[in-house]
Amino acid sequence: MTRCFSALVCVAFCASTAAAGQDQSLAAVANVVSLAAIEAPATPSASNVAPAPTPTAGSTPSLFRPLPGAFKRFFSLDSARTMAYFGGGAMTISTFDQRMVRNVERAGAKPMFGGGQLGGTFLLHAGAGVGTYVVGRHAGNTNIASFGAEVFRAQVLSQAVVQAGKLVTQRERPDGSNYHSLPSGHAATAFATAGVIEGHFGWKAGIPAYSFAAYVAASRVSFNKHHLSDVVLGAGIGYVASRAVTVKLGNREFGLHIAPTQGGAAVSFSPK
Repeated sequence: MTRCFSALVCVAFCASTAAAGQDQSLAAVANVVSLAAIEAPATPSASNVAPAPTPTAGSTPSLFRPLPGAFKRFFSLDSARTMAYFGGGAMTISTFDQRMVRNVERAGAKPMFGGGQLGGTFLLHAGAGVGTYVVGRHAGNTNIASFGAEVFRAQVLSQAVVQAGKLVTQRERPDGSNYHSLPSGHAATAFATAGVIEGHFGWKAGIPAYSFAAYVAASRVSFNKHHLSDVVLGAGIGYVASRAVTVKLGNREFGLHIAPTQGGAAVSFSPK
């Protein structure tokens, strides 16, 4: 599991819109001024002027209105390129899936990874996004409201793609409990939130957020709920969803690096 977590941390740290004659011009300007003087309406008195509208919290971003645009960006060419990197990484790592399952079965679930089972749930992250959005609206803070809204939208977008993927692939979980293994919803959830955090607050906040996302992904492997390739693909879906809702995917390019390690492989995505 140490090698698994190291590989996921590599993914985590990668884990990025330009003269006519002077006399003629003066004559034209004079004509315009004359017409304006004739046609201009009388200036209303101060008592008839309507007061300027007072800014309200309604000027903050909507939770749902930008979602169609986010879905469109998720399925754009830029997103497809990024997903190709993660998909290629997942395919490469899939050769070690069965070996990892056997290692987990022998070692058993690690208690240190227990928090990842709850830390990667959709309801927790989506609820936190809605709560942050509500707090931002009531406080009149557009930045906070925007951050919360983007966390929520990233969750909706990533989980819509994840659930569709599960229905299509019908891959059996390592523990045999059902056929919803590929891709990992927990990994997508955690990486979606981490991507929004990094997009808003930079890499100083992004590094611990991606580290926690890697921890969540490792916990799903440790508890035999997912293959390693499942969580890599889920991480990619979450990351691309976060870029789609923050509209920053096209501004960054990433290089893919895959290196074999003892008993596995490490995949890293470094900004160019």
